[in-house]
Amino acid sequence: LTASTGYGYNYLSATEGQFETQEQLGFSGGLTLKIPIFSGGRNRIKSENAAMRIRQQEIRKQESVMQLQDRLENSWKQYLHYQNQFDIETSNLSVYERNYERAKEMFSRSEVSGVELRAAQLSLENAELRVAEAGFKLKQTETLLLYLSGVLITDFSY
Repeated sequence: LTASTGYGYNYLSATEGQFETQEQLGFSGGLTLKIPIFSGGRNRIKSENAAMRIRQQEIRKQESVMQLQDRLENSWKQYLHYQNQFDIETSNLSVYERNYERAKEMFSRSEVSGVELRAAQLSLENAELRVAEAGFKLKQTETLLLYLSGVLITDFSY
């Protein structure tokens, strides 16, 4: 919407028998209203594009939430598996410790050879290694669960 006003004076004179003088004096004004009916649908297209972008952001947010839930559930199942594995390896360790102690006693009585004692010792060391590995995997998964749940937040801005 535009408005315009003006004041004007117009003088006209002619020769050869035509208008000799004509004068105009006065105010003038007007309003103009512009409606872009031929915008080619740009406004509607822009509006539709904005609505599509909002919808895409909502879908991405839902996908992120679902991925986080899946990762949390998988990590929980993995944690329970590693907890079970750690318990089994710990109970197996006591069996290998008793086996090694029995082999040491039998070696001291010369009932088994040094090779058999060494095999019992290696079995014990392997069992200890498996317990350590299971404990490490358990702690890794526990840390991941804390991170995914938001309890463990890393802040690197020092």
